[in-house]
Amino acid sequence: MKKTIFIFLSLIFTVATNAQKPEWLFGISKDSCKIFADDAMSHFKGAYKFIEAYDADDNTGGYYYVVSYRSDSIKDAFGRPDVYGFMFRKYNIGENKALEIAGKPRYFIERIEGRFLELYPIWQAYIDANADKLKMSNDLITKKNIDNPNNSKKYAYCLFQVESESDNTWYILVRNL
Repeated sequence: MKKTIFIFLSLIFTVATNAQKPEWLFGISKDSCKIFADDAMSHFKGAYKFIEAYDADDNTGGYYYVVSYRSDSIKDAFGRPDVYGFMFRKYNIGENKALEIAGKPRYFIERIEGRFLELYPIWQAYIDANADKLKMSNDLITKKNIDNPNNSKKYAYCLFQVESESDNTWYILVRNL
């Protein structure tokens, strides 16, 4: 009986961890940004530790929340510790400045940078559960459009490599269409 329960729970856990998580794509709380980034970092090779999370602006009215990690064992091309940051763009859902309604702050993942084998599991978990790893690794860009169930907006998710970069750096970028 214990063996049957263990197998059943293992199956549920496997299905749950391999399922797509689209709810993370359409606005999460500030606290959930770190949870998302921690989950994504679990796909990265090597030991990365959380450095900091901070608010930032882009001097054009855009506000971000950045969550950063560093590896002391993995070095970049210049011998510095490898650092990764997750960039979340802040929006105030329901905001109406004319009516002086502040809205509810929500954060949307905007950019993740990493090696292909680190980003592919994130892509598969959050964007496209049926993604073809070999095809994606051979293409310079993969794009997936996803409708937001909360409103009529559509988002484009792109996984790509900048051809001129020889260090196997890939990016996941999210754009509102």
